[in-house]
Amino acid sequence: MGAQRNGFGQRLRSLRETGNLTQEGLAKKAGISARAVSDIERGIIKTPQRKTMELLANALRLRGPDREAFLGAPPPRKRRPRRPPQPPARALPVPTTRLVDREEETAAVKVLLRRTDVRQVTLLGPVGVGKTRLSLAVAGELQRVFPDGIWFVDLAAVDEPARLAATVAERLGIRLAANKPPLEALAEHLRERRVLLILDNLEQMEAGPTILTLLQMTTRLKILATSRRALRVGGEQEFAVPPLDTPDPAELPAAEDLARIDSVALFVQCVQADIPEFRLTPANARAIAEICARLDGLPLSIELAASRVKVMSPEEMVPRLQSRLDLLADGDHDLPERHRSLRAAIAWSCDQLSGEARILFRRFAVFVGGATLPMVETVCAGAQGGRGTGGQDGRGGQTDRRANGQDDSVLSPGNPLGPSVLPLSPCPPASLPPSHVWSAIRALLDASLLRREEVEDGEVRFTVLPTIREWALEELWASGEEPAMRARHAAWAVALAEEAQPRLFTVDGAAWLRRLRREQDNLGAAMEWTIGHEGELAIRLANAWADVWYRRGQIVEGAE
Repeated sequence: MGAQRNGFGQRLRSLRETGNLTQEGLAKKAGISARAVSDIERGIIKTPQRKTMELLANALRLRGPDREAFLGAPPPRKRRPRRPPQPPARALPVPTTRLVDREEETAAVKVLLRRTDVRQVTLLGPVGVGKTRLSLAVAGELQRVFPDGIWFVDLAAVDEPARLAATVAERLGIRLAANKPPLEALAEHLRERRVLLILDNLEQMEAGPTILTLLQMTTRLKILATSRRALRVGGEQEFAVPPLDTPDPAELPAAEDLARIDSVALFVQCVQADIPEFRLTPANARAIAEICARLDGLPLSIELAASRVKVMSPEEMVPRLQSRLDLLADGDHDLPERHRSLRAAIAWSCDQLSGEARILFRRFAVFVGGATLPMVETVCAGAQGGRGTGGQDGRGGQTDRRANGQDDSVLSPGNPLGPSVLPLSPCPPASLPPSHVWSAIRALLDASLLRREEVEDGEVRFTVLPTIREWALEELWASGEEPAMRARHAAWAVALAEEAQPRLFTVDGAAWLRRLRREQDNLGAAMEWTIGHEGELAIRLANAWADVWYRRGQIVEGAE
């Protein structure tokens, strides 16, 4: 036995040297100590444990007969499928940049995956927020929790659920038989194994039923998915990945504190990959802060912007951010095609939307600073045909909206955010019935194109990142709906301001001021549009808003 084990040590040393590895290098790949490798080669450890031998075989990339010869014949025990060894680090993609301050998110996802009652976690977020990078960081810290392997499968090119199981099986090296469905073969391979599958980019297909079936057919498998929309699987644990923190360009901290802000740290790191001597300095600090803030803390946007520093300084880049989508084009060629420009990335995401969700998404772009559900129903809903009105006709009577071929019931006097005090512009040609607005919003939330926020007074608002809104505005213009939607938004703003005006000096005045403060950006956008297009509406809006300026001590702003 001793001679046999000494032969094992000699064989190990020969294979290590053939692979041009040091004892330390082999130990790192195998996940064991360099001292253990040395003791085995010198014969001090005469009987290595089977698990140690398998780890060494993995690190040496031994396959087939070479692997069997290295490990020796298995002991004659119960005949059952042998669990595959833990895959080497190369089973996971190697990120090109370090993870910038995602410790809190990484820890939270790890806690979820360690829970016995959680089988599937979905990382959700808008395009370019860093879902894939976070999944890899989590996987790197869970190797010991999943001894049978962590496997990363990129599914961006798979758009049919029927191909999902076969693609995953191929990645895991499972041979598929003609007489057995791929899902059944995959489940059979994973049934008792403690494996973590990272399924990346699932938003382009209805993967939920397949994943649910796979989880039901296995006992210890866990899945970490990344998607721009929830999978709607029973037991799915959703985890929203937020953008990176951004600085306030108007209140810059000291340079050393600015460098610790997530988005700034990522920008500097990415620039230094191309220009090693680049530094954050007092001269460029404000420009870098402006860039990170304008790009909403989206890692993809920041990385694309950083690549432009080769040809323009941060100070030169700031004015060009007026058109962020055009500036952030033609990214590095090692990025996926859909990530080489921000425009392509957002378009790829929106292509997955249903017709009504896409209609609502482009119309939602008229809001600045977000909107509530009643606001969206008032401004964005409508069907083809007729001229919907929200108030009285020229004879002083209430107009019949249904008779005009359009149901604008959301504009009734009982709707506090859409009082019927003035006519609205005709609805755009595309149809979006008011009753369908809720489901369209849900689809946009699932696609991570809208965000939900709870604000004071129990109000729920929906917002969109400015970078994504810019793309939606382009879609709105291209659809031919922009003039009508701008007019409807302005009509809503005038209605709100005129409804609020007589109430500002009542017992409810403070509540109305808070409400108007939340809509300040929307009212400002409406004012800007009406000044250039509807002078009468601009005067009405300014007149109704005058008391707001007075109550808030903003008389100079009102005069301007």
